[in-house]
Amino acid sequence: MSDTFDAFWTDEAKQASPVDDKPFVPDGKHVGKIVVAEVKDLQFKQRERNKAGTSLVVKVAINGYRLVEEIVPVQLRGIIEGICRSVGQEPPAKGESFAAFCGRLLGQSGPLETTYGVAASGREYVNVKWLEGIKPLPKEVEKRTAKPQPKAAAVDLAPDDIPF
Repeated sequence: MSDTFDAFWTDEAKQASPVDDKPFVPDGKHVGKIVVAEVKDLQFKQRERNKAGTSLVVKVAINGYRLVEEIVPVQLRGIIEGICRSVGQEPPAKGESFAAFCGRLLGQSGPLETTYGVAASGREYVNVKWLEGIKPLPKEVEKRTAKPQPKAAAVDLAPDDIPF
């Protein structure tokens, strides 16, 4: 009998397990970190306003669970702004490239609420609702000055006099 684990453990066993081995995120509120942010043209997201199906694809890591994927067509500004608010970033500026915007999202963390579901086809999925996160600090903080307090007029009265 061997007295070490070497006979039982191989180099393959030391490698990280694939993402599919992890369970789906349960329903509830979590904090996730954006590990993938990219813009892709997706055929199943093609619409009249977005003929190419251009979409923001965000993958979020939540410790101990599978990656959660959020796919948002770029014309849905409110959802994209919600993601930005959640992670404390400014929404995309007019003229900002997709690559620059995605670069700002990478590595950011924010609160989200997940709902687990099963499609009629049997495919499992997780819906994501981005929650209000930490608001970015204002660029300049105004200094408050103390407002001078009015002083009461001094009147000479006897100790037992009432001033009215």
